[in-house]
Amino acid sequence: NNNIDTKLNNKYGDNYIAIPTSFGEYNHYLGLGKGLNMEKGSYRLKGNYLKQKLEYYKYIKHMYYSYLKIIPVLARKFNKINFLIKVHPSEKKVPWQNIANKFSNIIIYEGSTSKFLKNANIVLQVESTTAIEAYLNGKIVLSYCPITKNDQRKMTLDLPMVCSIEIENNDRLIELINILNKSDNNQAQYYNVE
Repeated sequence: NNNIDTKLNNKYGDNYIAIPTSFGEYNHYLGLGKGLNMEKGSYRLKGNYLKQKLEYYKYIKHMYYSYLKIIPVLARKFNKINFLIKVHPSEKKVPWQNIANKFSNIIIYEGSTSKFLKNANIVLQVESTTAIEAYLNGKIVLSYCPITKNDQRKMTLDLPMVCSIEIENNDRLIELINILNKSDNNQAQYYNVE
């Protein structure tokens, strides 16, 4: 496959799951919760818009902690697979680095997003527009979003979810990774997994 970057595969293997983060609203590089505080100050948020932002903030906080919990579970369960985390520029890297320091198969990736996605077997994300890029590159995209579908529809960006298999719980996520890891991962199978 001419899309495969040989140097990247030599470094991380040809079997990895890409995880682009997008939790800057909560895990802001200036500190937890600072993203919302900056918005409140800069835009003088009021009324319904402030209420919506606060709900979204709670949602992102929940997603952030859900990913901090599930990534080590996945790294243990799938110890032959590398998990490359690309931390969003608005986020603090330390929490992700702390997880990576505990597992040899969790790596903080610092390079090009397009190479990061093109070489992945699976992309695991929530709220990331990189889901769209991954989908357009023929990748299988999983959106792990452990809240009800009703709440997802109120909170999540529509397009990344449309490009993804939506997953609400840990067991289903593990099951799908197991199935997809054994397949040849073409996008045609992607639609037949559910």
